[in-house]
Formats: sequence, structure tokens, C-alpha cells
Amino acid sequence: MYVPAATHSVLQTIQDVNNGNGTVTYVSTALIQPWQTLQYTLNLTAVPTKAEDGWLVYAEISDDNSTDPLATVDIDSRPDAIRNNDAGGAVNTASDNVVTGVGVDKLGVVRAAFKSNVAATDEDDHDPTVIRVFDMALYKKLKTAGPYRYGQVLDFDVCVVNQGNQVMTDVRLIDYLPGRIPICCSKQCCRSMDRIRY
Repeated sequence: MYVPAATHSVLQTIQDVNNGNGTVTYVSTALIQPWQTLQYTLNLTAVPTKAEDGWLVYAEISDDNSTDPLATVDIDSRPDAIRNNDAGGAVNTASDNVVTGVGVDKLGVVRAAFKSNVAATDEDDHDPTVIRVFDMALYKKLKTAGPYRYGQVLDFDVCVVNQGNQVMTDVRLIDYLPGRIPICCSKQCCRSMDRIRY
């Protein structure tokens, strides 16, 4: 398992090994029968990141062995511990979650590029998933330089920052203004200081 920088692994069994280099190894000694599924759960905690693909997690079969000594080579893929040399594996495309692809032919030639989106040539011992992070933030700064006077219009900058990895739209802001503060000109109230522009 290739663990991105934006997560911390939480080891759940004694068979988990955090290698300290952005990978976690899990070794199963169980016999897996033809078309049987072995499910493995890895617990990760997401942390903030600005890295591209910072929440993209890959898993790969790095080694396997058959109980039959004559069956020694996977027919359509090659197990290894190299994250980016497998055909296919583009998250949220046709090559994602495919177990029927032929990524390596019988001569051992890789049939497509890493992150290609063709299901038929996906190397099926390697697959990604992405942690979908919604993280919106904003900051507000007073733009108008002082000193200030009563009745003056003050300009503020409000900046919205998308800190997640999803495209956001229709973001609505609300600005909590102070109560109306009357500014009186002689004996008549002529304006209030409640005008804020972005």
C-alpha cells in the first residue's frame, strides 16, 4: 500500500508493517481459493496537504506465490513494489476498480501507460482510490489604510480558499456586520457605518 503524505497510517494488526517510506506492507498467509476475495482494511487519518495527488492512495500486490510450483507467473500482470509502473489505474475512470484487465501480455510487455484510462489494458494487481476532501476556508482583511474617521467607507478583502481536492462551486458567503452605528451631523442622523464592499 502506497500511503500519501496527506495521511497517517493507523496499524490495525500485527501483520501490518509501516515501512516508514510512504508504504505499508500487509502479508496474508491464508490460502486464497480461485475467485475467493480477501478483504484487507487499512485505517488512515487524513491531514492537510498542498501536494498534488496528496490524498491519492494506491495498493498493489508486490509478491505472490502459488501452491502449484508450475504456476509461477501471473498471467496478466507483474507484482512488484514500484508505484508508478503499472498500466492503467487512473482513479475514477474506466480503468479504476477493474480486475479483468490485461496490463502485461504473455511476453511480459506492459500494454499501456501508468494512469491510462482503458479498462482492457489495466494491470489488475494495482489500483488507486482517492480520499475526497471538502475543505473550504476564508480570511478577511481590512484593505483601507488608516487612520480612520467616522462616516468613512472601509474596504475589506474576503478571500475564499479551496484547501480540499474537489472542485467547488456556488459558494455562498455571509458577512456578520456590527449593529448600525448612527453618525450624526449636527442634530440629524445622516448615515450609518454599515457599508462593506468586497
